[in-house]
Amino acid sequence: MKKHLVVLDHERMVPPFMISILTFATNHYDQVYYINTHKPDNIGLFVDTPIEIVYPDKLSRLRNSVIALFRFFSLENLKQWVDCVKKEGFNYKYIKGLFKYLAADEVLSNEANKIIKPQKGSSVVVLATWFAAAALAAAELKKKYPEIKAVSLAHSYEILPIRNRFIPYYYVNKKHKYLDGVYFIASSVREMYLEGIGGLSDEYYKKTHVNYLGSYKNQDVLNNNNPKEFHICTCSRMVSLKRLDVLIDALLLWDSGDIYWSHLGGGELESCLREKSTLVMEKNPLVHISFEGYLTNEDVKKYYESHPIDLFINISSTEGLPISIMEAISYGIPVMATDVGGTNEIINSESGFLIDPEITPESIKDHILLFKNLPDNEKQELRKKAYQQWKDSFNAENNLKSLFTAIENQ
Repeated sequence: MKKHLVVLDHERMVPPFMISILTFATNHYDQVYYINTHKPDNIGLFVDTPIEIVYPDKLSRLRNSVIALFRFFSLENLKQWVDCVKKEGFNYKYIKGLFKYLAADEVLSNEANKIIKPQKGSSVVVLATWFAAAALAAAELKKKYPEIKAVSLAHSYEILPIRNRFIPYYYVNKKHKYLDGVYFIASSVREMYLEGIGGLSDEYYKKTHVNYLGSYKNQDVLNNNNPKEFHICTCSRMVSLKRLDVLIDALLLWDSGDIYWSHLGGGELESCLREKSTLVMEKNPLVHISFEGYLTNEDVKKYYESHPIDLFINISSTEGLPISIMEAISYGIPVMATDVGGTNEIINSESGFLIDPEITPESIKDHILLFKNLPDNEKQELRKKAYQQWKDSFNAENNLKSLFTAIENQ
């Protein structure tokens, strides 16, 4: 019996964790399909791979949007809408979000249907990348084709009411009813989700699981520090919740020898953060800042292989289970991170240190200095333990084997 994997996504760019999953899946399925609502911006990564990339043309998207508009006024949808208005009041953001949800669901369901329908007699697994519109599409496909396996990953931004209070009004029951399983990326994330939606019935809760995704390494090399330079590093999108502006303010206060900061990644705040960093370097000659811009996942790994880094920093106000931290510890780089989301499931006192989410420039500067002043033998021990933590719990090769074994056994 042939085995097929159908992956559903609605992000403009295939995220690093999904690249890992697709790479792994090509060795375990006869055919892997990746369906997106748009042509992915980084589609070039899949040239000369056996993965079939599927996305609709503009006419198909328009047609699906029209269908979504009719669905928007269906009885099922109106009941959910009324429930939201009663509890949260009328909100245009929710109405707009719900329509986009339905439009993405239409695209993914229709494109997946074209693939699944001819595969009678084959084993088909549908994997939703996010517990959002992709999960709704997977649930509807399961309802239509009971013989398939349909599951979803669940991360952070798409499931936590603390980030979007309308999460409970995006087909929560329907998704849990039809999906065979929902795989949360961290235990704490699952608990936050359950608390935010008011809990699940025993029947639905039994179908929720926790599976760390992990990260891949190209080769078994570790990062080395340079005793002549103190180098900190961050890797993220340049958006407000990453609080890179606070790190810049902390560096303005720095007075303990030269410090080098490299940031990997771009985003909407890049221009203003670059401008602010330039002013800091003009005012404080001890500070040296380098913005590397957007890097592919492969380029990030190459950076860790070739650039000595003392400390990786993540001071986000909210997180799921950061892949960026997994990648850093896979190279033996100690981590300083805010204790948010599932971060404390990766970082502990042996592999780095957690700090209070209520940060200030002064507290960030003090914590960096605390690490800088550690004896060399303690820093080396942190490096060893960081790498061991990745090897034991966040090696994607091992974790994805566990994930797909669990899915097949649903």
